Amino acid sequence: LVYGDVRIVSIVSQGCRPIGQPMVITKADRQVIYELGGKPALVQLQEVFAELSEQEQRLVERGLHVGRVINEYQDHFGRGDFLIRNCIGADRATGAIAVGDFVRPGQTIQFHIRDAVSADADLRELLAAAASAGAAEPRGALLFTCNGRGTRLFGEPDHDAAVVAE
Repeated sequence: LVYGDVRIVSIVSQGCRPIGQPMVITKADRQVIYELGGKPALVQLQEVFAELSEQEQRLVERGLHVGRVINEYQDHFGRGDFLIRNCIGADRATGAIAVGDFVRPGQTIQFHIRDAVSADADLRELLAAAASAGAAEPRGALLFTCNGRGTRLFGEPDHDAAVVAE
């Protein structure tokens, strides 16, 4: 329980960066995207994959993410404009891609990858923005991290805690 003259600032560092271009879902059911821009979702992903550098292709192979646009009324979308979810499977027979979110036709998505450089930059930018927004000196913090970060991503323990403490 938190009470009194307390200001709580929430920061969510998703640590992913977009690849390819935003695409509109044209056919979907629940957690399965069948078509993006009128083409099978897997075909669209293969086209994006073919344009990536070898290093980015390896990141896709380690774990692909799908970002669903939060505000459809923006002209351009960048890092931070997406709700990031895991890609949980694909079906070559149908060309469908399953994601960890409920999706519907008309929504805009973009494929994303996570790497240590993007994740570090994302966290640092969010913390700097909170500090420059006139927030008082923090007296405490709660830090929750996912298993996609940590030593698997950064190669060292406690990266996020060290950045927040810094």
